[in-house]
Amino acid sequence: MNSWIKWKHKMDLYFVWHGTHWRHNHQGPRSRTNQNVFGYPVTFMYVNTNPEDEFYGETGIHWGNGDGILFYPDHDPYYREQDRGVQALLSSIRMKNLRRGIQDYEYIWLAASLGKQEQVDQLVRTALPRVLHETDRTHSITWSPYGNDWDDYRKKISDLIQF
Repeated sequence: MNSWIKWKHKMDLYFVWHGTHWRHNHQGPRSRTNQNVFGYPVTFMYVNTNPEDEFYGETGIHWGNGDGILFYPDHDPYYREQDRGVQALLSSIRMKNLRRGIQDYEYIWLAASLGKQEQVDQLVRTALPRVLHETDRTHSITWSPYGNDWDDYRKKISDLIQF
């Protein structure tokens, strides 16, 4: 999604805030503790105590599974039972999605550079009708949550690149 949004809104870059967030942040009930990333995936937690807070909405705990983890540890000195027996970082599905998005962006760029800018932009607008400032938290997502639909979009981009 990030790469498609980046293309749609002509952004120069996007920021990934962390890749190995294996220690809880300094908020919430688990603050400053080591993270068991295989056993308990909640890496970001915010406890909202202000019901008037327009950004976070109702009072409660807001969290993110795996947020800030692109790679998992091969072994963990704090949770030895989680040792995976390899001597390398383990890539996450978020990292795989990020790499795929970067590939998508390059294919989109290639099709546009071959004189297909109008078709590319129309396809991106079809894939992402409303994102970022074009929507708000009262709307549900406007893009497809189904991988097959994204494969179809990729196929259409690929067809634009064919000579």
